[in-house]
Amino acid sequence: GRGVTQEVGPVSILVNNAAVTQCQPLLTLRPEQIRRTLDVNLLSHFWMIQEFLPGMLVQKEGHIVAMSSIAGYVGTGYLTDYCASKFAVRGLMCALDEELYQLGLLDKIKLTTVCPMAINTGMFKEPKSRFPWLAPILETKVVADRTLDAILREELEVVIPHRILIMHRLMFLFPAKAMKLMQRFMGCTVEPHGSAASTNVATSAFG
Repeated sequence: GRGVTQEVGPVSILVNNAAVTQCQPLLTLRPEQIRRTLDVNLLSHFWMIQEFLPGMLVQKEGHIVAMSSIAGYVGTGYLTDYCASKFAVRGLMCALDEELYQLGLLDKIKLTTVCPMAINTGMFKEPKSRFPWLAPILETKVVADRTLDAILREELEVVIPHRILIMHRLMFLFPAKAMKLMQRFMGCTVEPHGSAASTNVATSAFG
């Protein structure tokens, strides 16, 4: 943090973007794989916020952006560790928003959580969507442009595409079993990576 500040000056916008996925069945995940996912996808958010938030408070302005995922809303097979980390990122940002409110700091520090659908970065093996016109595999530019727009508008949370959020909220009007049936009907899935012994870990550009 100090090195960055010395090199480029005070940091006013922090984008927590790092992510990995193991893309394995739960029973084949090794402890070190689970730890790596949580270290990169979740704990890095804590360390970066703790590093840069104090400087933002001194400047009396700042914006923290967290890249979560639609996997922070909906569980997906072969992504148990990834989904857990992305749900937790949303929880962290929601709690931090309340903490800043209670401290009277929300007028100075803005938060944005970004939750895109799967992005065409090679992170996931064969991501599928039964209805790509409704739940598309996204290109990085689409996510980058929408993220920048959300920062400029100071949006607290954005789901990409927005219609997925509307669908998700409507699904909560139905019983849990019906929600699951609708989710499975949408057919948004990924294939597992290699074998459990594989060290195949893909890095995401977003989410």
